[in-house]
Amino acid sequence: MRFYFSKKEKKHLKEMYQKNAIPSYLYHNIVSKLKSTGYIMSKGGSSGLIFVKRGMILLVAILIFFTGYYTASKNQHKAMKTNRNNYMLIVHNDDIPPADPHLQAKEYGKWLTEMKTVRIASGEQLRENGWILSALAGLQIREVPSFKGKEGIGGYFIFEADNKEEALQIAQTCPHLKYKGTIELRELY
Repeated sequence: MRFYFSKKEKKHLKEMYQKNAIPSYLYHNIVSKLKSTGYIMSKGGSSGLIFVKRGMILLVAILIFFTGYYTASKNQHKAMKTNRNNYMLIVHNDDIPPADPHLQAKEYGKWLTEMKTVRIASGEQLRENGWILSALAGLQIREVPSFKGKEGIGGYFIFEADNKEEALQIAQTCPHLKYKGTIELRELY
């Protein structure tokens, strides 16, 4: 037995996608996965998706749940945004890492996850290589195989705080200090 999206269902999914209620990467990943597992097939393009298994109803329900969760989460972050200022912690490459570098990465992840429970926060580790662009004497681009040493930046964290005092308190809890590293705290405009 085959099931088809009704015109109303197609319209609703398209509207949700266009309003960014479903992030495009999530929409495309789900559709690609469903196609590759045989749950849906394309018939004349992406507008003619055909359900080929009963379990698809459950998958659509899960998609709708995650869409609602994503939208609620997105709105929660908007609601959390008050008159707080945004700050950036710039993490230098001057720490003394433990014997197991995965332990340090886990600590940073746990710290960031805990911070996200009370404020908007994000962070990333930077790759060692990169480029330096300069326009002093015409555009010059220099590839740098490794930004190592005290001047090198290993990563960053961005978070909200009510004021500089709160931002400094948060910065003091950064695991990088435990490893004798240097961090810079800067307020973003």
